[in-house]
Amino acid sequence: MTFQKTREHLRRFLAQHGDPTAGRVELLVSVMEAAAAECERLRHCIGNDRSKPTQPQADYADTHPVDHAITKLLVDLIRRQELTAKDEIIFEEFKSGPVASVTGYWIGDALDNTLSFRTGRPDYGVSLLFTVGERVVALFVLPAMRTVYFSISKGGSWREVE
Repeated sequence: MTFQKTREHLRRFLAQHGDPTAGRVELLVSVMEAAAAECERLRHCIGNDRSKPTQPQADYADTHPVDHAITKLLVDLIRRQELTAKDEIIFEEFKSGPVASVTGYWIGDALDNTLSFRTGRPDYGVSLLFTVGERVVALFVLPAMRTVYFSISKGGSWREVE
């Protein structure tokens, strides 16, 4: 799955508005491409897992291993960039430690609708957004359905289907 139309649309919007968050937008799209590909790879490797559905736990010890794997992938890819060194990262299963002089926030859910993923249904997703100042950019990807929803504050929302 490629995010070519999403990437082009966001680039055009940011160029028209002289937005300083372009580097983070590129990163957002790239990490979501990687997460979607990994979800699909793992879904095909694992197949249907009809074991007992996970229940929310305060310590998240009972979440699905794919949730942890995708969270780790996303966090690692975001953290590799100097651009995000002072950004705080928050996922359902992860929260970065305190960051001095926070410049931005990344908030996401690495495996939204885990039960669907576990039972082989295609309606699971990966969501991630970043916010810097007034700007918020969000992507929600349904990898098995080859669909991307994206939104940018004061810029609208769109859907890309492959």
